[in-house]
Amino acid sequence: MSSYLSSTLQASHPPCLVVHSSRVSPASRLIQENFKNLWDGSEMALKIEKHARRLGGLYELVSIPYTDHRGFMSRIYDDKVFKELGLNAIWVQESRCYYAKKNIVKGFHASLQPMLEGKSVTPMRGEVLWVVVDVRKNSPTFGQWESVRLSATKMNTLYAERGFAHGSISLTDDVELLLRADNYYSEETGTGILWCDSELNVEWPLDGAEPIILERDKHYPTFREFREKHGGVIL
Repeated sequence: MSSYLSSTLQASHPPCLVVHSSRVSPASRLIQENFKNLWDGSEMALKIEKHARRLGGLYELVSIPYTDHRGFMSRIYDDKVFKELGLNAIWVQESRCYYAKKNIVKGFHASLQPMLEGKSVTPMRGEVLWVVVDVRKNSPTFGQWESVRLSATKMNTLYAERGFAHGSISLTDDVELLLRADNYYSEETGTGILWCDSELNVEWPLDGAEPIILERDKHYPTFREFREKHGGVIL
């Protein structure tokens, strides 16, 4: 290389400037605080913990992130880790879901044979209360519900096997979720259950506020009507 070309390249490509900063976003700082006693110090040790919930087939997964002054990295899905945890879902659809305001209520949405869906729900921003109803016909907990508070700063994911109806309420403004399903959505086999059904008696944290809800969801059948028409789903 000629001395002229070499000097030209050096002039046009100055040495990289590395700036060290201790500034961390509020969300990253909260994540670091939440997980400071769980991270084992290895950048590659992006772990996923599995916690069984009361209803069989329902799990809360917690991603243990790697954090430093730059921010964080966490693993949401790892096929090998999922298999080690006994989670055998193969995701075929992935969607983003956004709630603009607090107190948006959705559901309950249910899928019927032959298009039953297992799901995972991961909060990317904000907080949501995710509620499931067991609609498995032969389940000992048929007709019972359970809720999980999902938060981007808690780094948790809801994993639900097939056989649940799903509902949710945004607990903050500006909520974004990552949704995965192990079967394709089918409008023909989709149905629902009234969100405020008196038999289910779900505890929605509205605190006297009016829910923001789709007209369709307001007119879903009651759980009794769902049970009389479909009798539950068979896996």
